[in-house]
Parts: sequence; structure tokens; C-alpha cells
Amino acid sequence: MPCRQEPIGLGIPGFQPGIHQDSVFQMFGFPSQTLPGYWPNTHAVTYDLIPHQVSLGFLFDRQSLLLQQTEASFAQSVNTDIILGTLNSMLGCQLNEEITSGFQQVWQGQVRRYRFALGHLKGAIEWEIRSTSSGVQKAERVYIGIWQAGLHH
Repeated sequence: MPCRQEPIGLGIPGFQPGIHQDSVFQMFGFPSQTLPGYWPNTHAVTYDLIPHQVSLGFLFDRQSLLLQQTEASFAQSVNTDIILGTLNSMLGCQLNEEITSGFQQVWQGQVRRYRFALGHLKGAIEWEIRSTSSGVQKAERVYIGIWQAGLHH
């Protein structure tokens, strides 16, 4: 499936930083949750797109309403082609071999976290670790976060 600068709803759509909040709301409707953002002058919205399998999160600038950080988390049951399609969309159709390889290393458990920079974007791919009731740590979902390079300062 070809990548588009703005998703059309096929697969699990990902939005790249810089997109206006209205585009996200038009695609997904009212969010599952709206919270103050972690970073100053931001607010966050989340969507449980497929319960227990796919969640999306978006961090918007409060004044411009432009997307500053985009996030997705996927259960191990989700097909990697779908995840890579979403990642490509989150990167504005700029997914390359290096980032694909970093994703595969995380997915296969070779590394816990992969960080990268691509133009004005930075990103991380990592396993979300949860503790079971018996205290055993278990990798449950792969998390992908893409943000504007200056956001985390």
C-alpha cells in the first residue's frame, strides 16, 4: 500500500508531527482520553483503536494545535507489516532500511530500545515492559514515538 502524507484510513493510520489536530479528529473522532501534555504548552489525546491491541496517542501544541509528538503501541499479535506501514505514515513516508532494521531488532528482542533521528524528527521504538502479579517482567507491546526534534528540551 503506498504511503500518503496524510492517511486515508487504510491499515492503522499514523500521523506525522506538524499535522493539524483537526485532521486527527476527522480520522478518529472523539478521543478516548484528553489530558494535559507532559511538555509545556501541550495537551495529549489518546485512542484505544483496537482494545488490548492498538493504541494511538497524540501530543498537540495548545496554541497552534499542530501535532508535536505521535505515538502508537501494538500488541505482539499485530502483523509487523501493519506496524511498519503505520511507522512509515508517522514518518511522513520516509521509512528507511536503518529504521526498519532498528524496529526488527526491537521486535525480535535483540535490543530493548532503538532511537533515531530523521531530518527534523526524532523517534524511539521500544518494548513496553509490564510486571505480572508474580513480579515477573514481561514485554507486552511495542511502543513507537515520533516527535519534533526540539520538543523534549
